Amino acid sequence: MTNNIMLTSNFFENDISKLVFTDSEKNEEMSAEKYNYLATAYYQDGLFSRAISLYKKALEIRKNIFGEGHAETATVYANLADVYFSEQDLEKASLFYRKALNIRIEILGEYHIQTAESYYDLAYFYASNGSFEVAETLFASALRIRKKLLSKNSLDLASSYMHLGMCHYQLFNYQKSYDYLLEAVKIKEIVLRDTDENLLIAKQNLKEVEKHLSKGNEGIFSRLKKLFL
Repeated sequence: MTNNIMLTSNFFENDISKLVFTDSEKNEEMSAEKYNYLATAYYQDGLFSRAISLYKKALEIRKNIFGEGHAETATVYANLADVYFSEQDLEKASLFYRKALNIRIEILGEYHIQTAESYYDLAYFYASNGSFEVAETLFASALRIRKKLLSKNSLDLASSYMHLGMCHYQLFNYQKSYDYLLEAVKIKEIVLRDTDENLLIAKQNLKEVEKHLSKGNEGIFSRLKKLFL
Protein backbone atom coordinates (compact mmCIF):
# COMPACT_ATOMS: atom_id res chain seq x y z
CA MET A 1 0.00 0.00 0.00
CA THR A 2 1.12 3.53 -0.71
CA ASN A 3 0.89 4.71 2.91
CA ASN A 4 3.37 2.71 4.96
CA ILE A 5 1.97 3.92 8.30
CA MET A 6 0.68 1.34 10.75
CA LEU A 7 -2.25 3.02 12.46
CA THR A 8 -5.59 1.91 13.86
CA SER A 9 -8.93 3.67 13.89
CA ASN A 10 -8.87 3.44 17.70
CA PHE A 11 -5.78 5.64 17.70
CA PHE A 12 -7.72 8.41 16.04
CA GLU A 13 -10.85 7.87 18.09
CA ASN A 14 -8.77 8.16 21.28
CA ASP A 15 -7.37 11.50 20.11
CA ILE A 16 -10.34 12.82 18.22
CA SER A 17 -9.50 16.45 18.93
CA LYS A 18 -6.81 16.22 16.27
CA LEU A 19 -9.25 14.95 13.67
CA VAL A 20 -12.25 17.26 13.94
CA PHE A 21 -13.48 18.27 10.49
CA THR A 22 -15.17 21.68 10.49
CA ASP A 23 -16.78 23.82 7.80
CA SER A 24 -14.29 26.54 8.64
CA GLU A 25 -11.27 24.37 7.84
CA LYS A 26 -8.99 26.80 6.02
CA ASN A 27 -6.46 24.31 4.78
CA GLU A 28 -8.30 21.93 2.47
CA GLU A 29 -5.22 19.83 1.88
CA MET A 30 -4.88 19.29 5.63
CA SER A 31 -8.46 18.05 5.62
CA ALA A 32 -7.59 15.68 2.78
CA GLU A 33 -4.63 14.42 4.77
CA LYS A 34 -6.86 13.78 7.78
CA TYR A 35 -9.33 11.83 5.66
CA ASN A 36 -6.47 9.93 4.10
CA TYR A 37 -4.88 8.94 7.42
CA LEU A 38 -8.18 7.91 8.95
CA ALA A 39 -9.07 5.93 5.81
CA THR A 40 -5.72 4.13 6.09
CA ALA A 41 -6.48 3.29 9.71
CA TYR A 42 -9.88 1.87 8.78
CA TYR A 43 -8.28 -0.10 5.95
CA GLN A 44 -5.73 -1.62 8.30
CA ASP A 45 -8.55 -2.49 10.71
CA GLY A 46 -10.38 -4.28 7.90
CA LEU A 47 -13.19 -1.70 7.77
CA PHE A 48 -13.14 -1.40 4.01
CA SER A 49 -16.39 0.44 3.35
CA ARG A 50 -15.42 3.20 5.80
CA ALA A 51 -11.97 3.41 4.24
CA ILE A 52 -13.43 3.77 0.75
CA SER A 53 -15.80 6.52 1.88
CA LEU A 54 -12.99 8.57 3.42
CA TYR A 55 -10.54 7.98 0.57
CA LYS A 56 -13.22 9.28 -1.80
CA LYS A 57 -13.54 12.43 0.29
CA ALA A 58 -9.77 12.90 0.18
CA LEU A 59 -9.84 12.28 -3.57
CA GLU A 60 -12.54 14.89 -4.12
CA ILE A 61 -10.60 17.52 -2.20
CA ARG A 62 -7.31 16.78 -3.95
CA LYS A 63 -8.93 16.83 -7.38
CA ASN A 64 -10.45 20.21 -6.53
CA ILE A 65 -7.09 21.57 -5.35
CA PHE A 66 -4.62 19.93 -7.72
CA GLY A 67 -6.70 18.52 -10.55
CA GLU A 68 -6.80 14.98 -11.92
CA GLY A 69 -3.22 14.92 -13.15
CA HIS A 70 -1.28 15.35 -9.91
CA ALA A 71 0.88 13.05 -7.80
CA GLU A 72 -1.29 13.62 -4.70
CA THR A 73 -4.38 12.56 -6.64
CA ALA A 74 -2.54 9.48 -7.90
CA THR A 75 -1.73 8.52 -4.31
CA VAL A 76 -5.40 8.43 -3.36
CA TYR A 77 -6.23 6.41 -6.48
CA ALA A 78 -3.57 3.88 -5.46
CA ASN A 79 -4.97 3.72 -1.93
CA LEU A 80 -8.49 3.15 -3.24
CA ALA A 81 -7.19 0.40 -5.51
CA ASP A 82 -5.67 -1.38 -2.52
CA VAL A 83 -8.99 -1.39 -0.68
CA TYR A 84 -10.99 -2.55 -3.69
CA PHE A 85 -8.42 -5.30 -4.24
CA SER A 86 -8.85 -6.41 -0.64
CA GLU A 87 -12.61 -6.47 -1.21
CA GLN A 88 -12.04 -8.51 -4.39
CA ASP A 89 -13.70 -5.83 -6.49
CA LEU A 90 -11.21 -6.55 -9.25
CA GLU A 91 -12.69 -4.26 -11.88
CA LYS A 92 -12.42 -1.17 -9.70
CA ALA A 93 -9.03 -2.21 -8.32
CA SER A 94 -7.61 -2.55 -11.83
CA LEU A 95 -9.15 0.77 -12.88
CA PHE A 96 -7.66 2.73 -9.99
CA TYR A 97 -4.24 1.03 -10.13
CA ARG A 98 -4.06 2.03 -13.80
CA LYS A 99 -5.21 5.58 -13.08
CA ALA A 100 -2.45 5.95 -10.49
CA LEU A 101 0.14 4.50 -12.87
CA ASN A 102 -0.85 6.67 -15.82
CA ILE A 103 -0.84 9.86 -13.76
CA ARG A 104 2.56 9.06 -12.28
CA ILE A 105 4.09 8.31 -15.66
CA GLU A 106 2.75 11.59 -17.05
CA ILE A 107 3.57 13.81 -14.07
CA LEU A 108 6.59 12.19 -12.42
CA GLY A 109 8.10 10.42 -15.40
CA GLU A 110 9.03 6.79 -16.01
CA TYR A 111 12.05 6.78 -13.74
CA HIS A 112 10.49 7.75 -10.43
CA ILE A 113 10.10 5.62 -7.32
CA GLN A 114 6.32 6.17 -7.20
CA THR A 115 6.02 5.10 -10.82
CA ALA A 116 7.90 1.92 -9.97
CA GLU A 117 5.53 1.38 -7.06
CA SER A 118 2.52 1.65 -9.39
CA TYR A 119 4.04 -0.83 -11.85
CA TYR A 120 4.71 -3.19 -8.94
CA ASP A 121 1.22 -2.84 -7.44
CA LEU A 122 -0.47 -3.49 -10.78
CA ALA A 123 1.82 -6.45 -11.46
CA TYR A 124 1.01 -7.92 -8.05
CA PHE A 125 -2.67 -7.50 -8.81
CA TYR A 126 -2.40 -9.42 -12.09
CA ALA A 127 -0.15 -12.13 -10.68
CA SER A 128 -2.51 -12.70 -7.78
CA ASN A 129 -5.25 -13.33 -10.31
CA GLY A 130 -3.20 -15.71 -12.44
CA SER A 131 -2.35 -13.33 -15.31
CA PHE A 132 1.36 -14.07 -15.17
CA GLU A 133 2.32 -12.86 -18.64
CA VAL A 134 0.86 -9.41 -17.96
CA ALA A 135 2.36 -9.41 -14.47
CA GLU A 136 5.80 -10.36 -15.78
CA THR A 137 5.94 -7.30 -18.04
CA LEU A 138 4.86 -4.97 -15.23
CA PHE A 139 7.22 -6.50 -12.65
CA ALA A 140 10.04 -6.12 -15.19
CA SER A 141 9.22 -2.41 -15.52
CA ALA A 142 9.24 -1.95 -11.75
CA LEU A 143 12.56 -3.78 -11.51
CA ARG A 144 14.15 -1.69 -14.26
CA ILE A 145 13.26 1.53 -12.44
CA ARG A 146 14.21 0.27 -8.99
CA LYS A 147 17.60 -0.93 -10.22
CA LYS A 148 18.30 2.59 -11.42
CA LEU A 149 17.02 4.45 -8.35
CA LEU A 150 17.48 2.23 -5.30
CA SER A 151 20.41 0.88 -3.35
CA LYS A 152 21.61 -2.50 -4.60
CA ASN A 153 20.71 -3.94 -1.19
CA SER A 154 17.17 -2.54 -1.07
CA LEU A 155 14.47 -4.95 0.07
CA ASP A 156 12.10 -3.36 -2.45
CA LEU A 157 14.58 -4.35 -5.13
CA ALA A 158 14.68 -7.85 -3.66
CA SER A 159 10.89 -8.04 -3.82
CA SER A 160 10.97 -7.08 -7.49
CA TYR A 161 13.50 -9.81 -8.22
CA MET A 162 11.48 -12.32 -6.19
CA HIS A 163 8.13 -11.68 -7.79
CA LEU A 164 9.56 -11.50 -11.29
CA GLY A 165 11.24 -14.84 -10.62
CA MET A 166 7.95 -16.33 -9.44
CA CYS A 167 6.18 -15.15 -12.59
CA HIS A 168 8.80 -16.84 -14.74
CA TYR A 169 8.38 -19.98 -12.67
CA GLN A 170 4.67 -20.02 -13.41
CA LEU A 171 5.47 -19.46 -17.09
CA PHE A 172 7.88 -22.45 -17.12
CA ASN A 173 10.92 -20.20 -17.65
CA TYR A 174 12.93 -21.98 -14.99
CA GLN A 175 16.36 -20.56 -15.78
CA LYS A 176 15.10 -16.97 -15.66
CA SER A 177 13.16 -17.80 -12.52
CA TYR A 178 16.29 -19.15 -10.87
CA ASP A 179 18.39 -16.15 -11.88
CA TYR A 180 15.92 -13.62 -10.47
CA LEU A 181 15.26 -15.59 -7.31
CA LEU A 182 18.99 -15.90 -6.72
CA GLU A 183 19.37 -12.11 -6.87
CA ALA A 184 16.56 -11.76 -4.33
CA VAL A 185 18.22 -14.25 -1.98
CA LYS A 186 21.58 -12.47 -2.26
CA ILE A 187 20.03 -9.19 -1.14
CA LYS A 188 18.04 -10.76 1.66
CA GLU A 189 21.11 -12.57 2.97
CA ILE A 190 22.81 -9.20 3.37
CA VAL A 191 19.88 -7.32 4.89
CA LEU A 192 17.95 -9.90 6.91
CA ARG A 193 18.82 -12.18 9.79
CA ASP A 194 19.58 -15.81 9.01
CA THR A 195 16.41 -16.85 10.82
CA ASP A 196 14.11 -14.35 9.10
CA GLU A 197 11.07 -16.10 7.63
CA ASN A 198 11.20 -14.16 4.36
CA LEU A 199 14.80 -15.20 3.80
CA LEU A 200 14.09 -18.84 4.63
CA ILE A 201 11.12 -18.95 2.25
CA ALA A 202 13.16 -17.29 -0.50
CA LYS A 203 15.88 -19.91 -0.11
CA GLN A 204 13.33 -22.72 -0.15
CA ASN A 205 11.75 -21.36 -3.33
CA LEU A 206 15.17 -21.14 -4.95
CA LYS A 207 15.84 -24.79 -4.09
CA GLU A 208 12.54 -25.84 -5.64
CA VAL A 209 13.32 -24.04 -8.89
CA GLU A 210 16.80 -25.57 -8.88
CA LYS A 211 15.22 -29.03 -8.83
CA HIS A 212 13.45 -28.24 -12.09
CA LEU A 213 16.72 -27.17 -13.65
CA SER A 214 18.67 -30.21 -12.47
CA LYS A 215 15.98 -32.74 -13.39
CA GLY A 216 14.45 -30.99 -16.37
CA ASN A 217 11.17 -31.49 -14.56
CA GLU A 218 8.19 -29.31 -15.48
CA GLY A 219 5.87 -30.69 -12.83
CA ILE A 220 3.36 -28.99 -10.62
CA PHE A 221 4.01 -25.83 -8.67
CA SER A 222 2.46 -26.78 -5.35
CA ARG A 223 5.75 -27.43 -3.59
CA LEU A 224 6.63 -23.76 -3.49
CA LYS A 225 5.88 -22.51 -0.01
CA LYS A 226 4.50 -19.13 -1.09
CA LEU A 227 3.92 -17.32 -4.34
CA PHE A 228 4.54 -13.86 -2.92
CA LEU A 229 6.52 -12.61 0.06
